[in-house]
Amino acid sequence: MPTYTPPAETDSPLSPLTSRDPTPVDNETGPTKTPLYRCLQAYMSSSGALTAEVCDSVPFANNPRPMSIQMGDKAEYWADKDGDLLVFKFPAILDVNGMYTRIGPYFGMPDSGLDVGVLRKARAHFELHFLSPEDEESDQYPEEVLTMSARFFDLLSALITDVEDARNAGVPDSARAIVSPFMRAYSRAEEDFYVLLVQSDLLFRDLPSEQQASSIVPRVKRGDIGKSGVLISPSKAKAAKRLAMMGQGPSGSGGNGGNGGPSSGNPAAPDVLRIRDLHDPLARYAGLGPLRETKVEIPEVRDGHGVLIHPRDYAEKLAGARFVEVEVYIKLWSIPAKLKKDVNMSDRDRFGSRNYQMILRRMQLLPCEAYLKPKILDPKGKRKASEDAEDQSPAKKNVFEREAFAMFD
Repeated sequence: MPTYTPPAETDSPLSPLTSRDPTPVDNETGPTKTPLYRCLQAYMSSSGALTAEVCDSVPFANNPRPMSIQMGDKAEYWADKDGDLLVFKFPAILDVNGMYTRIGPYFGMPDSGLDVGVLRKARAHFELHFLSPEDEESDQYPEEVLTMSARFFDLLSALITDVEDARNAGVPDSARAIVSPFMRAYSRAEEDFYVLLVQSDLLFRDLPSEQQASSIVPRVKRGDIGKSGVLISPSKAKAAKRLAMMGQGPSGSGGNGGNGGPSSGNPAAPDVLRIRDLHDPLARYAGLGPLRETKVEIPEVRDGHGVLIHPRDYAEKLAGARFVEVEVYIKLWSIPAKLKKDVNMSDRDRFGSRNYQMILRRMQLLPCEAYLKPKILDPKGKRKASEDAEDQSPAKKNVFEREAFAMFD
């Protein structure tokens, strides 16, 4: 299973006994419940946990289906019994050094060069491992969590099998579409197992179209040659083009100047970062010109204290992470075969393809305060914070309760 680096020892309630050290035993009370054990146990009783009842309620009929109005694209999605997007919540092991993990400065984008087309597809990739009784930390897993993990593996496999059997009916093996699943076979040393490839949502949304981005040469008429007397910068050329388009009126403005300008929002807000703010050790972002002003989207990835982690900091702040709880949904892209055949075309173009994706909605590092410091009921039936927070002022208690539990309500 994934290589583990033990975290540094601290006084935090999140750090003790989350490593591969054997679970200590109290001679009178039995095994001591570690923070990880307590979080996994709390997960099983939380809303949305993959209990047997939840898994049995997942509909196979009419799944996957288009949800273009809700999701804004032409992919197919799995929906629950009420027709809403089906979301799975489960604990897993995050392998930050895994074959499929892409959380470095360039998020696995190709080395050949960055442009709008490449940026438009950029996502963070996380390799997740199912919890298994073969894990060295498995003595810190409640038995019901191991049962859940095996059940979830079966459920995901069954969902894909059902689609493939239906769409391959009557199609010869030699003519079937090429399938790219989110579940991958993994071999290392003397062991082999399945892992999940989980992708974030798109990291860069506020981008110009490729047609707009290709128009980077400043417009100069023959009669204007030599009149400026200076070299014009890309930003000044862009500003001049914007002024010219504004002068053309609504028909020429493309809707307030199109999508070519910097991203919207409050640039002074601390959570608004742009491509120019990302780590750029190879200076690959430096050559993007105005595209460096593109806003970076922030997936819902939080540390054990509930603090949001920016994609810029994934490589650093996820380096010691191992256990996580995630919420994901799954989607399917069906790409038809090309009608015009060519002897040099790929199998994907010749037969078409089906690409299954598992998309991240939320990731919470474990152990986490939200599970270790739960709300409880006092004798009068009123909710109150744990004893650890009783010395705080009422205002601080309210802030702690909102931040620590909002993601699990």
